Amino acid sequence: MLDENLIELLDPTKIVLELPGDSVVTESLSERCVALKRAGFRLLLENFVPGRSAEALLPLADFIKIDFRSNLDSLLISGAMESMSGRVKLIGGRLETLQAYDLAKRIGCDYFQGFYFSRPVIVRGREISPEKAALLDLLRLLLSGSAENEEIEGRLKQNPGLCFSLLRLANSVAGGLSRRVNNIREVLLVLGRKNLTRWVQLLLFTGNEQLPGATNPLLLAAAYRGRFLESLVAQLGSQAHLQESAFLVGILSYVDTLLSAPLEQVISKLGLSDEIEAALLTRSGSLGELLSLSIALDEEDFATAQSLMERLSIDHDTMLGKMVDSLGWSMSILKD
Repeated sequence: MLDENLIELLDPTKIVLELPGDSVVTESLSERCVALKRAGFRLLLENFVPGRSAEALLPLADFIKIDFRSNLDSLLISGAMESMSGRVKLIGGRLETLQAYDLAKRIGCDYFQGFYFSRPVIVRGREISPEKAALLDLLRLLLSGSAENEEIEGRLKQNPGLCFSLLRLANSVAGGLSRRVNNIREVLLVLGRKNLTRWVQLLLFTGNEQLPGATNPLLLAAAYRGRFLESLVAQLGSQAHLQESAFLVGILSYVDTLLSAPLEQVISKLGLSDEIEAALLTRSGSLGELLSLSIALDEEDFATAQSLMERLSIDHDTMLGKMVDSLGWSMSILKD
């Protein structure tokens, strides 16, 4: 593929070319990489292992990715990385355990990638933090559909941090108004009950004790999955009325990871419908099958994904379009 002239039609500011670490470095490969670098492309050397990988490509690499599932010699890797410090960005890839993430931090990785960030580490008996418990209680109130604005306003005022976040959000949404939103009552009017419920769901994922100062990667994952399930359920004809429920299922599918608590414990506090509970706990019903489809795609289990798509009558092109749209929407959440 590197030899195709078509590659030069791509925007080099948005494309990183990834080369396997075990590439056989021929003279023609080196010359082509030099030419692509001159054209503005950045190169990533994947699964780099000092002493065993294509080290001849190191002077051309902008990124180096290390597979942390391998049996790594951390001292050897640390020494190799020190010599390249400031010249390349180091990516810790395939992080699946806390130990692997800790090692990646010690070595000095700039970026982190892997299922560790989305898999729950359940701590039995662990208390949910007061801030998260307050958000869950507010979400329960909003989902009940019977709470008056005065009751919701009172509950919000008990959480100053949440009030601040919602005021900032409301002023962003209401940019065209002649004056700023200054109190919680106006927040409820500007956002509306539906949007407020959605933002409370997403605010569960703001802040992350494991990654201080960083955007919680679960926020992006949860926002993407919620939007993806919502957009897919709209394709199911008679199930289109389940869009709000589908969004909620997508968001809550990560809540056990977020809180390090059993999913049953968390959702028991929310008074969810039987259909939503069944989707989350047993992956049953239309919502459960959509959740299973999203998880299969995340895990690159394409055989299972194809089977579910056929059962749900979702065609391939439609699904790909919904994936792209959902990713764009979830990235816009981070920008806000």
